[in-house]
Amino acid sequence: MRSHLSLQTVIFISLIFSCSTDKKFSNETTISERAAEELTGNWIEVKKKNNNYFIVDCGTNPQSIRVTKDSIFEGGAMEDTWYEIASISSAGGSDAQNLFNIETSSKTVFQFSWIGKESGLSKWKIFYPGFDYPMERFYIKEAKRKSFKRVRGDNKDCYTDEDFKETTSGDEDKWVGTYKLYETIEKREHLDTFQYVFTVTNENIEIKGYQGTQMISNSQKNYKVSNDSLIVNYTENGDEEEFILVHQGNEYKISGYSIYMLNPPNNEYPLQKIK
Repeated sequence: MRSHLSLQTVIFISLIFSCSTDKKFSNETTISERAAEELTGNWIEVKKKNNNYFIVDCGTNPQSIRVTKDSIFEGGAMEDTWYEIASISSAGGSDAQNLFNIETSSKTVFQFSWIGKESGLSKWKIFYPGFDYPMERFYIKEAKRKSFKRVRGDNKDCYTDEDFKETTSGDEDKWVGTYKLYETIEKREHLDTFQYVFTVTNENIEIKGYQGTQMISNSQKNYKVSNDSLIVNYTENGDEEEFILVHQGNEYKISGYSIYMLNPPNNEYPLQKIK
């Protein structure tokens, strides 16, 4: 009788462990299957304007993301980047059924969430190594592109090689001078002071950047002009840098990827011409 009870106990424990294990593997399979079903394919960037989303026509292919079972391709106007997927997981919490984290072997993390699943509209946060804050963009499933209105992009939306003129036309003369950005930004419960000084000549632009009293950038680069904008775009130490100086009436402003990463989602600041 004692032996029979022990056997029942063993069977009971085995059944519990089996069910628990099956449930665990079932959840993992569900996440993997849902990720494959929802993420695989081509995604096209859309811009949010006045609470609506549009495909912005810049005369070239729009920014895009293509997801396969083991890779992510991030397509841009200037260059394309390939990432090897290391893992895909649910983000957990209340958004567990609506949000995935895609970790890549290069440590870049893509965080996906639906805004409107039926319409194919999604939000992607891209965490690049070495940056405190993610780049946030909106994408739609390519199959749903006909559901979104296409609008012509303006100078603020579109910066491509086709739009630029090299600095040989004389347009660079109006940019010659020195410009300054000075901002105090609250980050991680303390204040950081950022300062950039841009010195433009007919040949190049000198960029000096400071965080507090520490110099974080000191370089001379070529630039391009397009209408009322001066654009600097380059890669340094593996990191992409972009500064866009804009002249509007009597005012100057600065934007671009490097400025956005100072304090997302703020992507534009006033710029002072000091001489």
